[in-house]
Parts: sequence; C-alpha cells; structure tokens
Amino acid sequence: MIEKAVELKLDAKAIEEIRADIDKFKGYEDILKKQGETIALLEKSKKEEKPNFKSFIGSAFEKAAESLSLAKKGKQVGFISVVDEENPEHVKAAGTITFGNVTGREMLAAQLEPGYNDIATRKPFLVSLFGRRSTTSKTVHLVDKRNRDGSAAYTIEGGAKPAIDFDFVEVKLDMLKIAAKVKVSTEMLADISFMRSAINDELLTELNLTLDEELYAGTNLQGLLDHATPFAAGALALQVNNANNFDVIRAAVSQIVIANFVPNVVILNPADAALMDLTKGTDGHYIMPPFSTVNGQTIAGVRVVENAGVTAGDYIVGDFTKAIFYQREGINIMVGWENDDFTRNLVTIIGELRGNLYISENNEGAFVVGDFTTDKAALETP
Repeated sequence: MIEKAVELKLDAKAIEEIRADIDKFKGYEDILKKQGETIALLEKSKKEEKPNFKSFIGSAFEKAAESLSLAKKGKQVGFISVVDEENPEHVKAAGTITFGNVTGREMLAAQLEPGYNDIATRKPFLVSLFGRRSTTSKTVHLVDKRNRDGSAAYTIEGGAKPAIDFDFVEVKLDMLKIAAKVKVSTEMLADISFMRSAINDELLTELNLTLDEELYAGTNLQGLLDHATPFAAGALALQVNNANNFDVIRAAVSQIVIANFVPNVVILNPADAALMDLTKGTDGHYIMPPFSTVNGQTIAGVRVVENAGVTAGDYIVGDFTKAIFYQREGINIMVGWENDDFTRNLVTIIGELRGNLYISENNEGAFVVGDFTTDKAALETP
C-alpha cells in the first residue's frame, strides 16, 4: 500500500496517515487472536468433570436419616462416616488424636494447686517463755538494788543497832533493730497471686528466727548465755552413782532453788530429750526417775521444752519469769523504692523489729547453763 501511494505520488502527510491505519489493523488482529484462545479454553473446561458436591452432601443426609431411623427402632447406631466416593481426595484423611497434636501439653492437662509448699524451718520459742513488755522509747532505764551490806541482829536493851545499807544502780537498755529486705518486680507481685504473702511470711520467719538466736546466744542483743550461771555440783559433787541427764537437770534445779528462785523450764535439744526418754536398765527396760512424769515432759517440777535452737549436749534450766523482753514495736512490713527501683519496675519490701532482753544482774542465779557430759562427770561417784 505504501508502494502504491508512492506511485500515485501522494505527499508525505498522506503516506503517514496510511501507515497509521495499517498499524491499527495489526492491533485488531492480535486482539482477535487472543479472544480465540480464551474461547477455546472455556470450551475445554466445560468438557472436564467437576466434583459432585451436591451428591456428596446428599449422601451424608441419606446416611444420617438411615441412622436416625435405626435409633428410633432401638437399634445400636455407630458413628456416621461420610466419604465423597467419586472424589475421595476432597475429604481430609483423619488420624488418631493424641497429645502429639497438642502444643504446650503440660499446662493443658495439668492441675495447678493454689499456694505453695514452704520450706521446713525451726520454730522460734524463747520469746514465748519470757515475760513481755512494750515501750515507746528508744531506750529503757531500769534500776537495780545492789551491794547489800549488814543485816538485822538481836540487840540488848540500850545496845547499838546494827547498820545496813545498799546501792541503787541505773541500767540502760537500748532497743536494737533486726531487719531484712526483699526486692521484687512489680510484674511478679501483679501476676503471681501468692507472691506478696510469700514475701511477708519469709520476712516474718527470718526476723523471728534471728531474734530467737539472739535471745539464746546474745551476739548483739542480750541473751540467756550472757546471764546464766554455770552449773555447779556443790554438795552433790561426786555423790551420784551412774549419773545420767535426769540427774544433771535435778542437780541444776537444786542449784537454782538454793539461789532463791523457782525454776519452771528446762530447754533441751530434741536429740538429748530423745536420749533421756530412751534410757534403759541393764535388762532393757525403760527407766524414768521418780522425780519425772511418766511421759518425761516434767522433771523435778520443771517443764521440758525441746528445740533445735539449743546446742546439742547443752541445756539451760531457769526461772524464765526473770527474763523480760522489751519490744519497741511489733514487726513492721513496709514497701517502698530505693535507688532506681521506680524506673526499673521494682519495689523493696522491708521487715524490721526493735527490742531487747533484760535479765537483771540480781537474777542471774535464776538460770543455770551446762553441758551433760561435763556435768555428769562432776556428779559421778568415783
């Protein structure tokens, strides 16, 4: 066509218009070709078979109806199993469900018991044996009467009267502090229901145990061992045949009574108390002295208190009314921030108590401390 246009001697503009018309016809030809291919695909798809979902669902209803009819007649009906027989691949092949199908199965099948099991801990006991007094001051001042001189005596008519005198001594008792702290995240307190009570219990336990140890040994506070009088056999020295632990306690009771006090308690380690209960004669029978109750809980009128806080092999017999525990305040539990706690979502929980034990110098004879091995030897007849 272009060549014909040249022969006809058309101008350049006419030739360009003819060229544009030719390109347009070529575009139409491509479109028609693509439409033909699409129509061919559609015709082919019509001939392909499709899953008969209608017949599949209908089969399910037919089987369900059949089972229902049998059930109405009182016959046993099993599980209904429906499969697309023409297209079985359209139904998932089911397997046996086990814990292998479960993620996180420990929690899914578990029962979580509320609370927690605490650690077994020695029970404090000494404060309960002492007298108790409270104070609102940081120090307590007490007065002891000491250094008695002279005594009354028989006098004749007109005779000089004997002189007596004594001193007063002021004693200062400071209220000392025992404390402990726990640092914990706010998330732990919020997310674990028993966390706060567990922390409080731990603080109470540790404070009371430390107080108990101090009241016994007197490392910082006043303690029984600071004031108790060592065992002295006295008139009983070398006078007891086959001396045993019962005999030692009986002798210690005598020592306290001679010092003008009334003993009421003996504290022992549980192992020593058990050995006393298990004392036997040469023929194997159990021996309980006549000054002890049958169950061994009272010896020479004093109550036996067992606690592992007493050193094994040692004992203290005493008139425990002569020991007074002064308490500035009860156990306080406080919550607050320290350093960068706030920015780190932490809190500090503090527990503390203040107090001290007072045993007057005049009452030190009310307590006798000793160890069984040494004191049995002091009583034993050579």
